Amino acid sequence: MCLGEDCEADEARDWDWEAPQEDSAEVAAARARGTCPQVQQEFGPELWRGDAALCKQIQACSMVVGMHPDQATEAIVDCARELGKRWRQPFAVVPCCVFPRLFPLRRVAASFRTQLDASSPPSLQPQPRPPSPPPPPPPPPSENESVPVVTYAQLVHYLEAKSEGVVTFLPFEGSNQVVHSISARVAAESSDGTIK
Repeated sequence: MCLGEDCEADEARDWDWEAPQEDSAEVAAARARGTCPQVQQEFGPELWRGDAALCKQIQACSMVVGMHPDQATEAIVDCARELGKRWRQPFAVVPCCVFPRLFPLRRVAASFRTQLDASSPPSLQPQPRPPSPPPPPPPPPSENESVPVVTYAQLVHYLEAKSEGVVTFLPFEGSNQVVHSISARVAAESSDGTIK
């Protein structure tokens, strides 16, 4: 096999599998075919409400999961809640992008924003403009005030509140917060209702 730029045209060739490797790959592919059916459509309420067969498939699955699901993040939570998966079958989402312009109706309590701005890492705080006189501090928010979801921390908080789920940190760098439900069995086994 030739690597790099010094490769002559006749040296470059397709990868050849050895017989045992090819057999092993074919067996693994055949085994995987029936284990994880895919639906390649936009994931939203129209999908699980409009297709009875697909709705049954979703209800039969052991878990609704979204890893970096982009715009489908909230829809995964909605689907799990609507189809009764909150206690019977769990869900988990690892949110990534916030998309505040696509989802302007997502809101969190203004008090959460104030708390977030004071305690979040610099990457989540609004970046200051060049030197100018500081604005006066805002008055404390009332209980009924809300602000749009515009940061990752706000999105995680929003999903946690909406789903009545919990947030756990996964053991890697980056977007590593998973919002998930707790099954009734797990909650009963845990004294404080969290997974350990």
